[in-house]
Amino acid sequence: MALIAQPFRHPDSSIYYLRRRVPDDLRPVIGGTEIRRSLNTRNHHEAKAAFAIAYAGSERFFHQVRNDNSVPVGIPLCNAFYITNCAHTRPAYETASSTKPSTTRLSEAFLRYTESIGLANNPAHVIRRHTVDYKRAVDRFITLMADHHVAEIGPQHIQNFAEKLTKSCVKHSNTSLARSSIRLIISRLSSVFSYAVDTGLMEHNPVSTSRINKHPIYDPKKNGI
Repeated sequence: MALIAQPFRHPDSSIYYLRRRVPDDLRPVIGGTEIRRSLNTRNHHEAKAAFAIAYAGSERFFHQVRNDNSVPVGIPLCNAFYITNCAHTRPAYETASSTKPSTTRLSEAFLRYTESIGLANNPAHVIRRHTVDYKRAVDRFITLMADHHVAEIGPQHIQNFAEKLTKSCVKHSNTSLARSSIRLIISRLSSVFSYAVDTGLMEHNPVSTSRINKHPIYDPKKNGI
């Protein structure tokens, strides 16, 4: 009996994904053995609904590639998927538009991230949370650290960003940011970096490699300041 396709839960980020094996006849055209797409949720019930939509989209993607004998460029449906070659020990990620990682800045990566949220047909409140609240986290990083190319952002940038956040204040107040607020900002930023990794814009999530959320964050209020 054939196995029923299910969302894949990433062991590190806990975000669910669609993962599909590329049909043998399409591998030479697509240039990989598997396609993936983030479902942009850690909730299993939401993932199941998003998975059904993404799976239907992957069917249309394969159908389009088979008919055109090429991977269409610049079409949102195709750009929503990323392609991996599982034959490599180190997966080589590439998008349908073949974007060069070194030319994509964080602000651009975030725009693509929000587009992917919309393509997954998420509820309006989910889309708003990502386009508004997550944008604040990205904007804070850009303000404090500059709009770097995502491929150049490393663990040290995250450590420096966290340090600067501890010296920042709540908007329209002299109150320092709470440790929980700093963690939330970094967590939201991490989701955007995870998307950038998934789509081949960068090799590693710098938040994960910095392990900053695994260690206590310096809190001025708890250190007598």
